[in-house]
Amino acid sequence: MQAWHVVYRLGLLLYTHMLVSLKYTFVTDALNFVGVHQDRIKQNMQSLHFSYPQGALVEVEATCMFVVQLSCYAHQWRLELPSVISDVLGSVRSLCHTLISLLIRPRFLQHVLEKPHRLEAVTEELLTPVRLHHQSSSSSICSDDLDKPTELLVQTQARFLRVLMLGLSVFKNFSPNILELFDVSLDVTLFEPVLEIGFSTPALERDAGLSFGSLITLANFTVRMLMKADHGQMSSPGIGPDVPASRSALTYLMESTVMVLMCQACLYLKDPRLPSRDKQLLKRELSTELNSYLMATYRYVRRGAPPSPGSGGHLSRSPVLQVSPKTPGGKAQSVKLYTFSTAKEQEFFRLVQQFVNGVLK
Repeated sequence: MQAWHVVYRLGLLLYTHMLVSLKYTFVTDALNFVGVHQDRIKQNMQSLHFSYPQGALVEVEATCMFVVQLSCYAHQWRLELPSVISDVLGSVRSLCHTLISLLIRPRFLQHVLEKPHRLEAVTEELLTPVRLHHQSSSSSICSDDLDKPTELLVQTQARFLRVLMLGLSVFKNFSPNILELFDVSLDVTLFEPVLEIGFSTPALERDAGLSFGSLITLANFTVRMLMKADHGQMSSPGIGPDVPASRSALTYLMESTVMVLMCQACLYLKDPRLPSRDKQLLKRELSTELNSYLMATYRYVRRGAPPSPGSGGHLSRSPVLQVSPKTPGGKAQSVKLYTFSTAKEQEFFRLVQQFVNGVLK
């Protein structure tokens, strides 16, 4: 990494800490900084479309930390620099889509990290994403992974996950609180959706947008990693060397992802400008995907998963999660398969279940 890159990264960290410490009294200076350096910020985030050197990832992480803190003042940012906020938010969306697309293609990512100048050797097998749905055991969960991921691959995936946690924090700051969305007086037109309505697996395309499918894929990926961590725990203590993050970090990422999904869905469903046909599509597809996610998390907690980062105690087990599979006619049919317990550490899963049954029905 060149010397000026190091100085610039340290400057980003300084502005981030100043914004955290001084809050509103430093917002004007932070806005001046992002206004002057907007091109560098966008270029920095877009650089990961082409290569993934550790130096660039470190700078991207520092950039996202600064954007997270500045997004806490989104209203003032929007008033003073509306074009800059739109460009930066678009860059964060594009960055997150790219990282998710790479996380679910570990073979391709490892190939590019090891042989960055031999892209002509990329095969269809390398580009195929891992299977994330309907896993029934921890052994099948690992079936699509590399047998021996390199240390560089695991380090890169860990950095990707940290950047994604920051990106999701930005999206949460640009979305209303989920409780506010049930206030009839809330004007949803004041909020710009950060997700596109689409449910396909994220592709390795530079111009592809971040969609509901992208975040659903990320949520399923984190559940898969949590199961993999538990599978490794059976044979050796601690997180295995091929799991790129701790359980608490993976759980936080999973819950943040699903929370953004629910908030964005409510924004669309309350938007009077969205056609009824698109709202029905959103309800149907998101309900199906979240039901699959809930069944996967049920299998995870049933095996005695650790509690969420913000809760304590041990998990309680109990039979039956309410799901609503779709009939051939497209209507929901209530079937009792499992249910989450009333334990505090399972509150989030019950919230998602209530969202599916109450909002998406």
